[in-house]
Amino acid sequence: MEKGPQLNRDQKNEYILEALNQLRYLKDAYKPEIPDEILCGVSPDKNYKVRKNWWAGLFVMLDQRILPLLSGGNYEELTNTIKQFEQDYGDEKFKNRLTTEDDIERADSLIKEIILILENL
Repeated sequence: MEKGPQLNRDQKNEYILEALNQLRYLKDAYKPEIPDEILCGVSPDKNYKVRKNWWAGLFVMLDQRILPLLSGGNYEELTNTIKQFEQDYGDEKFKNRLTTEDDIERADSLIKEIILILENL
């Protein structure tokens, strides 16, 4: 994991605000329901959390924004939770199966937990 960005206070606040906005977008702009049909890239309504592209965006966010922000702080438990989440959902087995409601609930729960922490940094 990379060391967190070296930012002054204003830059760090802006970085946190951007991270919060991106997390809220991932949480709120995509539907948690399981659609009746399997979605593809040309589906007219594709803003669902079942799509693997949504998961890829979440992983990028966790790796490039969240983990660096938490490094060096007193956030070992959350950092370990994120790493375990990435292990559980970043493997080929997950990539090759359909996303379940439990998967989405776990991702949403993690996003909410991270948002609470970031709001208090």
